Amino acid sequence: MQTRVRTATSSTNVARVLVKLFKHMLNVWHFYASVVLMILATLLSSLIPYIMRYIIDAGIVRRSFEVILNRSSLLIALAAVSSLFRLGSGYVGSLATQRVVHMLRASAFESMLRKPVRFFSDVAVGQAITTIVNDTGRVEGFLAFEFRMLINAVFSAAISVVFMFYMNASLALVALASMAATVIVNAYTASALRPVADRFRQQLGNVASIATGDIAGIKTVKGLGLEKLESKKFEESNSRLLDIGVSMARRRAVLTNANALIFGLATSTILLYGGFATLRGEISVGDLVAFMSYMAMLMWPLSMLGLIIANIQTVSVSARRIFELIESGVEEDDDNCVELNNVSGEVVFENVSFGYTENSPVLKNLNLVIKPGERVVIVGKPGSGKSALLKIIPKLYRVSSGRVIIDDTDIERVCTESLRKHIAYVPQEPFIFSGTIAENIAFGNPNATVEDIIRAAKAAKIDSFVESLPDKYNTVVGERGLTLSGGQRQRIAIARALVRNPKILLLDDPTSNLDAETEKELLRDLTEISKGRTIIIATQRPTVAAIADRVVVLDSGCVAEEGAVSELLQRRGLFYRMFTSMVSNEGEVG
Repeated sequence: MQTRVRTATSSTNVARVLVKLFKHMLNVWHFYASVVLMILATLLSSLIPYIMRYIIDAGIVRRSFEVILNRSSLLIALAAVSSLFRLGSGYVGSLATQRVVHMLRASAFESMLRKPVRFFSDVAVGQAITTIVNDTGRVEGFLAFEFRMLINAVFSAAISVVFMFYMNASLALVALASMAATVIVNAYTASALRPVADRFRQQLGNVASIATGDIAGIKTVKGLGLEKLESKKFEESNSRLLDIGVSMARRRAVLTNANALIFGLATSTILLYGGFATLRGEISVGDLVAFMSYMAMLMWPLSMLGLIIANIQTVSVSARRIFELIESGVEEDDDNCVELNNVSGEVVFENVSFGYTENSPVLKNLNLVIKPGERVVIVGKPGSGKSALLKIIPKLYRVSSGRVIIDDTDIERVCTESLRKHIAYVPQEPFIFSGTIAENIAFGNPNATVEDIIRAAKAAKIDSFVESLPDKYNTVVGERGLTLSGGQRQRIAIARALVRNPKILLLDDPTSNLDAETEKELLRDLTEISKGRTIIIATQRPTVAAIADRVVVLDSGCVAEEGAVSELLQRRGLFYRMFTSMVSNEGEVG
């Protein structure tokens, strides 16, 4: 029974991306309230020029103070109510936007956590951060402002055109022609903006990746004196971002100014034609003023149309990346996956083959049985498949063929969450999160009590160090644990694993960054930690095998030999050669 991977073809079509966003808005009732209030506000605002027409023709021209006073009071009331409706529409629309963006951001983050580990080998961290933070922020700005302005522009144009045709069809055709020209020019010019926007977002992710990598590896950068080189690399990437940004700004400027030119020509045409029509008595002065007012009303929303269309191109890139992250490559268990209960800790590999890439197998038809409660040390040279063997047990990676069985159950049939409840994996480079020591240990079990945290710390032999600190378990460690030694980070990571009380403990080269004395201490403590659980340690240091019940030697993805340390040394095989080579090298160094 294989775990399904749900994939989705990314949509490069702007309209399809916007439809997806629109569907999310339709799921929030605040959006409907915002649109209704906006329509009411637009309708009331559209009545103002029509009433002004009556004031001019029936009030000012005929010198009727009563008409001027009554209709002016009505205008004030209409403007006040329209403003209240717009205020309500803006507020409720903002609530709708916040809820939609909150959902998108949460879905993107949850989807990223559910990606297979292989995903993070192909995607830079900076790109993922840019999508979750920057792209969702860009979508938020669009939905909060441009999207509402687009709806407002459509309703304003529709209502204004109806009133214009009612008053004078000829002048209305001039206004309609200017609107059509605006839409055509904007659509044509904006089509060139989308590829530039795509490059801008991609380059922004590259800049973020360089910054993230250098900050995370600041010790290496400083230790090798690479500050100037990394600054130059960042500046080159940042300069490319600047060039793309300037190109995008130039295209936006063309869009915005094209609208102003079209409306200027349209307004001049209406004023010229309307002026002659007024002189000939074909229309009244009030009609001309009303037409000019409607054109002024249309100018702002339709002028914004250029900016809106331009931003649609950029926001479609952001939205596409968000939907790609949410929809593609998410692992899902089969509906009839089983729970793993009462685990004893037996792990069996049956004809297991695995490779990080399709044509480069790391493990080849591997067969191995690890008994419950057994301490097994996997030894091998770099690239022999030690780490891969650990990673396929909790399904961080899927086997290419064969089966991994825990307590007579194929792990592919087991629900992933249930499987990992019984397993704790400590990678070669343990990650320390920014926060307190207690929070880092409890990360392995969010429900852990203070007593559980201290018990795990004592088992990992880190308690005495923590108690020597001024703030003890509330001591804040920097991101990645830069304030801690390699041994301290390793022990905190082991305590984090132990607080889960796992039946199977996987340690990937736990002594690789430790000095000889710290290694001896850790190995002695691991003997105590392993009681009552299966422990599998992958290492390229044969001396770690001293604590093993059994040693398994891997070579080119296959089991070369296995047995107790004394047996393997007597055989004078691969383990013997690795052991004597390491002892000899350490003796020369000493």
